[in-house]
Amino acid sequence: MLEANYKDIKYTFNITTKDVSPLNPTYSAFLFKFTNDMSGDVKWAYGQNTVIRNRYTTVDFFHDTTEDIFTGKVNFDPQGYWKYDVFQVPFNSTPVLDNCNAINPTYIAWNVKDSAATLLDSGTFDLYDYKLSGLTNALSPYDFNLYPDCVPTGGIVSATVGLKSIETNPKRFVHVDKITQTTTGIIVDIYSTSTQRTFIEFTPTAGGSTVTTPITTTTPYNISVFLPDLSVGLTGTTYSFKLYEDTNVVDTYNNIVSETKPSGLTSNSSVMFVNNEYETGWGEGTDLGSVFFTSQYSFFPITPYTPPTGTTFEDLRVEVGKLLVNEENGSEQVQYTQHKTKQTNYIYNE
Repeated sequence: MLEANYKDIKYTFNITTKDVSPLNPTYSAFLFKFTNDMSGDVKWAYGQNTVIRNRYTTVDFFHDTTEDIFTGKVNFDPQGYWKYDVFQVPFNSTPVLDNCNAINPTYIAWNVKDSAATLLDSGTFDLYDYKLSGLTNALSPYDFNLYPDCVPTGGIVSATVGLKSIETNPKRFVHVDKITQTTTGIIVDIYSTSTQRTFIEFTPTAGGSTVTTPITTTTPYNISVFLPDLSVGLTGTTYSFKLYEDTNVVDTYNNIVSETKPSGLTSNSSVMFVNNEYETGWGEGTDLGSVFFTSQYSFFPITPYTPPTGTTFEDLRVEVGKLLVNEENGSEQVQYTQHKTKQTNYIYNE
């Protein structure tokens, strides 16, 4: 465990990284995530004055009440125990630490807005199997915006939620509840209320084999189907999605895209599936629509390093440890005594 005094001008860390590094870049920067055990506060900062030795790496941080992720300025308040995660950020040349060249976990990398441009959600880093629920046709299309570089603009992927009426459509017999991305495709969890149907069919639009799943007469019925990603690159494989009774098509749902977890730390986003909105009382308890999104944030737009295929941000983690930040030197030390009773424990200041 590392120890430091609060408000020290400089904190020097010696961390074990060489033996556990998943990459072999010539140049690296080390990004730290500090999480306070008691408060849950999270602070991010790049180590400065990095020296990579045979078995360990030395980095510096600096106390500052005005924090800066790229210059290693951190305010370890509240004091106490901090967990730290270390991520090795690879470069092809001497690291340039700013929003245009390096990972910034505090930067908005994606968001979702409705047709009135109302922000519904936002976040950073890789986004897998994301589900947005409770959607209505009146507020579509819903735009997913990915920001792949330091400029806050990016591609927009739109999802339109259609309205299903009882006059022109059958009731919703099947509903996609969950999508799980894997390294080779997706697992689709389906909720079925059908009692007289025969099977569900997924047919890839280009190449590959049709995937069929039988329907049981037991309701409700949960079905899990694996759809392989047959595409080359990050485009994903599009499947038609139909419900059959014998050889007759009962209903055709929106296409579903089977996409592996994006790899290579490159920029990509996709709408995997849209459940349309059904009129109240006609959708078997799943009347409102929902959308599944996936995306990958482009981490290295200017000084790129190409990691092994399938590498994600979490794969860049090289160490986890604990840091104890003591009170600053020269300050009055507060002593605490534990007072035990039959009812409970009290902590009080003598």
